[in-house]
Amino acid sequence: MGRPNQTNYPTGWGIGKTLYNDTPLEVSIETQQIDASGKIWADTMSLFDGIGHQISQSQANGESSPWNRTDTCVDGDGRPYRKTYPYQASTNTGTPTCSGPSDTFVYDALGRGTSVTHSDSSVATTTYTGRAAM
Repeated sequence: MGRPNQTNYPTGWGIGKTLYNDTPLEVSIETQQIDASGKIWADTMSLFDGIGHQISQSQANGESSPWNRTDTCVDGDGRPYRKTYPYQASTNTGTPTCSGPSDTFVYDALGRGTSVTHSDSSVATTTYTGRAAM
């Protein structure tokens, strides 16, 4: 399919590997950085829904709950309506969590972002005049 699956870094720096899972409803891309001795020192997993929207991203953290995960929930138009703050998870796969501390997004009839509400109830709003954001 012409997708990159390995990056060779300069001598002594190791390699980068990209692993693809194309299983329907479980599409993912995992990126690993591997040092010259073969040890994985960075590992990131991105999950996608059935039509290609990124719904989760996890980064290995080396702790007992081995993943720092962020989930994104999308509406019927594919726009994010909720994005969680990073949380520790035991797995880098599975259904996104659409609850807990997060930012929520609201859009106008033209699909433009109009507000972001943070978990502390603070709100950032955007207003539009014609084509320009104010």
